[in-house]
Amino acid sequence: MKTHLFLLFLLPLALMTGCSKDDDKKTDEDPQGAVTAYVKFKISGPETNGDFEYRATDGNGFKKHGLIGYADESLTQPVAALFSVYKSLTESRFSLTFPSKTGNYTLPFHDSGTDEYYEIDLMFNREESYVGKAVDVKVSTLEYDKLHMKKCKGTFSGAFDLEDQTGQNLGTHQITGEFELN
Repeated sequence: MKTHLFLLFLLPLALMTGCSKDDDKKTDEDPQGAVTAYVKFKISGPETNGDFEYRATDGNGFKKHGLIGYADESLTQPVAALFSVYKSLTESRFSLTFPSKTGNYTLPFHDSGTDEYYEIDLMFNREESYVGKAVDVKVSTLEYDKLHMKKCKGTFSGAFDLEDQTGQNLGTHQITGEFELN
């Protein structure tokens, strides 16, 4: 239960820091117009079909987060990684929570050893949200320093349920894609 509370604390913190003035500052690591994170995906299904992309670049309105969650305050046992690219909580959002190491995963997944729940979802708006039902995720690169993810790269493919804002299932879609934080 402590792990869930600690990780739940990290998500609002991540979303608040995504709206800070620091995002407007340019550094040598993030030159003007450079891609800092993206997710590209293709949807095939009864309601939506096509190729889509969320890309966080300097000044385009998208934000990115890469955070590492720990089992305790000592920051010695990383148990989860959160990667997201989004415009807001309710518009154009991709979110992936996975064990904090490279590897292959099928999400959603509950790790009984750490009591963590890992998942993947994406959203166009409140009326069109895709929740991972059985998604294979391959994380090929993951580098971090304490709480902050420095690099992350991988692919995903599988079944997502399209849900409206009431949670009603509007059909299953196949979604494949790739993601990266650099």
